Amino acid sequence: MDERINRALTTVRRRQQLLFTLKCIGYGLLGSAAVGVVAGISRLAFDASLAPWLVASLFVVGPVFGLVTGLLWRRGWNEAAGAVDKHYELKDRTISALEFSARTEPDSLRELQVDDAAEHLKQLQPAAVVPLRWPTSLGYATATAIVAATLLFWPRATSSVKANLAEPLPGVLLAADIIQ
Repeated sequence: MDERINRALTTVRRRQQLLFTLKCIGYGLLGSAAVGVVAGISRLAFDASLAPWLVASLFVVGPVFGLVTGLLWRRGWNEAAGAVDKHYELKDRTISALEFSARTEPDSLRELQVDDAAEHLKQLQPAAVVPLRWPTSLGYATATAIVAATLLFWPRATSSVKANLAEPLPGVLLAADIIQ
């Protein structure tokens, strides 16, 4: 890959990776929170108790899985080039230059294409191409997690207990009378 194109696309690719990782964390939290909502409803409906480590793991496992997925599932160079072409309306100039720079045989037309794309990429603003915004998945996940936490930690209805002395059994009373 041509160093000029690589340098220009690296920041765009990094921002795409960060945004993708945040989305994966959001989807992981959304999944965990949905399980938490079901567990909370079950807890209230069946008057069951859940271990504190289980409740904590409900809110940790999903986001951790999303984080690992987001970090391991790498965004490609073609995605970064496509985002640049789309934002600046370059009509696939960057994608073509990326493909041409990967080829080893020299060709003046290909070199011209790579040089043209590199010249356009000098004015690249990665923040404009990939704006970092709060992913929608994280918003829904946060709301669902609040509902799940409310259901999981809502105090259960307690019945009042009234203790009375039990009436003595008639057989016991009869035996006591005989002994006296």
